[in-house]
Amino acid sequence: MEVYTTVLNYPFLKIVALPLWILLVLLLLHLDLSHWNGLMGSISHPGLGENGTGSYLSVPSSEIVAYTQGWQRYGYNAWLAERISLFRSLPDLRDPRCEKFKYYDDPDVMKPASIVLIFRNEQLMVLLRTLHSLVVRTPSHLYVELILVNDHSDMDFWKEKLSVFLFETYVLRYIHSKARIIHLNKKVGLIKARNFAANLAKGENLVFVDAQVEFTEGWLVPLLETISEQSLTLATPILDKLDEQNLAYHRSEERLGIYDWSLRRREVPLTKDGRYQLPRPYGVAAVRTSVFAIRTLWFQDLSNFDTELQGFGGAELELSFKVWRSGGRIVQVPCSRVGHLQPTDQDYLRRYGDLYKISKKVTKNLKRIVELWIDDPILKSTIYRYQPHLINISVGDLRESRKLYQQYDCQSFKSFINDVMPELWLMKPLNRTDFAMGNVRPLEHPQICLTVSAESKFVVLEPCKANNTLQNWTLSYLNDLRVVGNICAEVQSNLQLGYNFCHNLGGRQSLHFDEVTNQLVSNTKCLEFGSKVNIFMGFCNAKNKKQKWILDNINLSVMQNGT
Repeated sequence: MEVYTTVLNYPFLKIVALPLWILLVLLLLHLDLSHWNGLMGSISHPGLGENGTGSYLSVPSSEIVAYTQGWQRYGYNAWLAERISLFRSLPDLRDPRCEKFKYYDDPDVMKPASIVLIFRNEQLMVLLRTLHSLVVRTPSHLYVELILVNDHSDMDFWKEKLSVFLFETYVLRYIHSKARIIHLNKKVGLIKARNFAANLAKGENLVFVDAQVEFTEGWLVPLLETISEQSLTLATPILDKLDEQNLAYHRSEERLGIYDWSLRRREVPLTKDGRYQLPRPYGVAAVRTSVFAIRTLWFQDLSNFDTELQGFGGAELELSFKVWRSGGRIVQVPCSRVGHLQPTDQDYLRRYGDLYKISKKVTKNLKRIVELWIDDPILKSTIYRYQPHLINISVGDLRESRKLYQQYDCQSFKSFINDVMPELWLMKPLNRTDFAMGNVRPLEHPQICLTVSAESKFVVLEPCKANNTLQNWTLSYLNDLRVVGNICAEVQSNLQLGYNFCHNLGGRQSLHFDEVTNQLVSNTKCLEFGSKVNIFMGFCNAKNKKQKWILDNINLSVMQNGT
């Protein structure tokens, strides 16, 4: 993989010698003049967000546009995120019993790590806050290097070479003087970016971190201690929540991560015995990869299982299967706590590219994972009942991956359930059947079809074409309308019909078909077309012909029974 690293070749600026705040001002001024207000806000409110408290500021009328655009672009209160100090303090929410644990901080036993952060089109202030909290709360002897991999950021601040130069200068001057900052010349996705960084790493251990986290005191030692005790171990902290509205730091309860029959990650309570063992580390079936530690050589070895996975879809599922079923373990470490900013609205994923293209990669990744790792035909058919859109997806070549699977003598999927997540057997698989599949057409104009428009970011009406995947809808058993398996029609704030990644939680993605009136209903409103490019939710009126729709291949018995 070819990469380039920006060369610090602006000697006339003499920026390296500038004080911290002047350099930060230059960073923000180059980003956008409006960000000067954000910087002044953080200075005039020096206690804002301190100790992880929630922050509440009234948005002045002159800043409403910036406030709204921040939410649309990042999926959280980006306007407020710019007004909180880069160096804010955080609470120590560890169990008091953690202080009684003795960690052998011996370099001969606890080998230092290479810390790797992958980012793409991140908000500058949030990324810098992540980096500052990292270096301030991580003893320098516990890591040998900091590797930052920019996965071809191409929006806003990151488009300009001078911006990137200012960022590099700031990092090297005020965060880590020997940080390795690598800029990929094309977008490769999270999976390949991690593998690329792992092959460059000098440390015997790897610690991967997201760009939207904040670290608390003592977070790293328990992770390194855990993987030093048993080499084939992947260790994760408890991910506390950074509130998307006010950036408050909230403690999360210890829970078990497992997968359901659709292979989606779920959180379930610890057993009584599990709660009794706290705050000792405990095994989980499903990993969360926002922050995790692992042996470098082992991660490099595991990375060879499937080199064709793209983007970030399926990264956690595949890593969970690889670790457990090749003889390793995934351990959650309650005495390590890290705050994670995870927007609930997945619209933020647009920063990684067009949702349709992303969804195609996610779907193909999932199909490859199912075909490689689900070896029991009955259990595989159960999963395909929950993910019927995968059945006709081309899986590509899996011969090399299957050879490795056999060489590792990987544990069977049934044994994995029995040994690692027996809770899955309690989730009795149901014979899920979707309500309809095919084109969705207006009754008045049956020659045009509901279509996902990547160009407009909305759902529109276009002439029906055979084999157009963007017109092949499924009205699923979850009462949503989806294409390509992972993209769902979603009602926007202006009531127009847009689309987003499916989240299976209803709300703005909830749609059901009234077979008596032929209306598509979302909550209390009905889908209506005003023109080919104006599809919106209007007040339901059974006499309104513009609210009448034809759905192909309706399973009427299932729809009437509601199963």
